[in-house]
Amino acid sequence: MDAFNLVLNRNLIFGEGSLNKELLPLILKETPKAVALVTGKSSGELEQVRAFTAALEAGGIRTGSWQVSGEPSYVTVDGIVEAARKLGADRVVAIGGGSVMDAGKAVSMMLAEEGSLKDFLEGVGTKSPSGAKVPFTAVPTTAGTGSEATKNGVISGTDDELFKKSFRHDNFIPELAVVDPELAVSCPPGVTAASGLDCVTQLLEAFTSTIASPVTDSLAESGLVLVAESLEAAVTDGTDLDARGGMAYAAWCSGVCLGNADLGAVHGIAGPLGARYRIPHGAACGILLPHVTEAVIRKLIPGAQPGSENFRYLVKYARAGYLLNGEMESGFDIAEGCRKLMEKLKGWASEFQLGSLKDYGLQPEDADKVAAFSACRKSPVEFTTEVLAAIIKAAC
Repeated sequence: MDAFNLVLNRNLIFGEGSLNKELLPLILKETPKAVALVTGKSSGELEQVRAFTAALEAGGIRTGSWQVSGEPSYVTVDGIVEAARKLGADRVVAIGGGSVMDAGKAVSMMLAEEGSLKDFLEGVGTKSPSGAKVPFTAVPTTAGTGSEATKNGVISGTDDELFKKSFRHDNFIPELAVVDPELAVSCPPGVTAASGLDCVTQLLEAFTSTIASPVTDSLAESGLVLVAESLEAAVTDGTDLDARGGMAYAAWCSGVCLGNADLGAVHGIAGPLGARYRIPHGAACGILLPHVTEAVIRKLIPGAQPGSENFRYLVKYARAGYLLNGEMESGFDIAEGCRKLMEKLKGWASEFQLGSLKDYGLQPEDADKVAAFSACRKSPVEFTTEVLAAIIKAAC
């Protein structure tokens, strides 16, 4: 067995109502001086979040709340950090989607650092994070990015600086993640679908990563099983707490998997699309996933002799096909499993009405430019820039 490392949350609290049943008494017991709350526009208005904030203040803990709309820029984070310092914040709690949790991670880090967040972004700044931060708790309200379990945050530039870059350190994995399925009940169907397909992409890409481990494989498989049981139900009926809980757990699994096994070409393309064309990340992943997966499978087939690396990866894609269809692989067949996988991915893209990249403003003639900034990451196959461009054009 190959060697591997595993990093994940020190503490995970999972359960309906856990924001106020579990996290609230924990913070009141620890008595920080002030808590910086980073929320989304919708999550900040949730009844549970209002009750959480009011109870902190009633307990003598100062609070400041800042809303993050869309993907956070370093300028937005710098502004929150300045205000949080004036508040005297010695704890950060982020309640929202992936972008909100990324912003919360950044605020937690920058309260312990000097300068601008831009200084610490990979490929942009000149500083490396020291790992210092104030205590940070991540509370997801969508089931998709898995940011509550990852060590990095993704930050955008301004309108004049079209980039999406990361900061990362093992210490930035939230030491406490609170996964409360009740907080996702009001998440709209479109957001639920897009977030869910981001989760699916992360699970599948980590499962077939060149650096996957037995642990990430196990978590990816359990996540795929729950997606099969929960995604369509969560989109159809947002009040279905069993479905919300299944997707919430699958999303956490996807975060652990991507943090330890990395991702593939879908995310290698989706990053530049988000940075340069502001295409929502979940939608980009859901649209690209069938096209990229089909291209990978086609390239694996010619060299897929039993015992070969290509064969091993094809078995994984086929297994994912059975799992996403809720089947326990009775009469397992590689070709049939891969067919089932593609049928499911294309079916979801159609059912959830994702449309095409062109619907989000990307023109086919822009594909070459996007491909030049794209990457295959830990995909089991490498694509040339020309092939990446062809995949992008097919998704337009």
